[in-house]
Amino acid sequence: MSNKEKKEEKIISIHQLEDILIIFAETPLFAGGEREESVIDLTLQRDKLTELPIVRGTSIKGPFRALYELRNNKNIAEKIFGSEDKAGEIIFLDAFLLLFPVSSDIEPIIFVTSPLQINEFNRLLAIKGESLAYTLSENLDQREDDKYLALAPKDSWIVGKELEILNEFSVKIKNDENLSSLINKIVNKLPSHEAYSYIKEKIRMNTLVVSDRLFKEIVERGLIRVTRIRVNYDTKAVERGALFMQELLPQYTILASGILTTLRSRSEQTNNFINELKKGVRITLGGDETTGKGLVHCML
Repeated sequence: MSNKEKKEEKIISIHQLEDILIIFAETPLFAGGEREESVIDLTLQRDKLTELPIVRGTSIKGPFRALYELRNNKNIAEKIFGSEDKAGEIIFLDAFLLLFPVSSDIEPIIFVTSPLQINEFNRLLAIKGESLAYTLSENLDQREDDKYLALAPKDSWIVGKELEILNEFSVKIKNDENLSSLINKIVNKLPSHEAYSYIKEKIRMNTLVVSDRLFKEIVERGLIRVTRIRVNYDTKAVERGALFMQELLPQYTILASGILTTLRSRSEQTNNFINELKKGVRITLGGDETTGKGLVHCML
């Protein structure tokens, strides 16, 4: 069988990927953290293999279900998302980091990603029957002049420059001819309002691809870690033993997930939900909505 024929083969499955869901953090995000024996009491959900932050599909599904119960009724929500007795008509995949925002010495905001994150994105596209056709133009594991290598879109003004990420990682930037195709797919699923033009342009011009190893280090250094207290409602005093530390993903973090549907016939309510997601929906992820955390924009 030729390579062309192999590419055209389709894998038979009862599920189909409706589309890639892009999740844009409007505010810092803490999605259903986990308690561990560490300095940090409430850590982010993490992938057990890569140890990078994720948002589990169930944590995405819950707020959508609550929204549809409020907007419509419980029966419609159960039809779309399921109940204890019956499976729903859609499945949310775990969301992984796609673009992570950090500070630098020459730009207030840059976005970093890695070959692994791009591969995960491309894998979702492959399930949908599409392809990004992106290959790295440089070996990012090597160094030049004791500096890490990074790739930026060819039209970016930071190409050819050196910068410090988080005042810790020295990076030398080269151009990448094909990176813009990935960036455009992401930017097209951000809010269309003109108020987002600035951040979209930053993503287009200031996105860097770094090695998987460096990406993991940058993410660990770039997470928000805050110390919080619990106050007694009646006395307004800090409760004993109520000091704790929490991790959050920073504002402007972009994650990617996917929505699976089955080949069985689906309801009009589910079709309406899919169509609304294609226009963009805001929800609150995590349990910190009263403190202004977790507001995200989601779009298929």
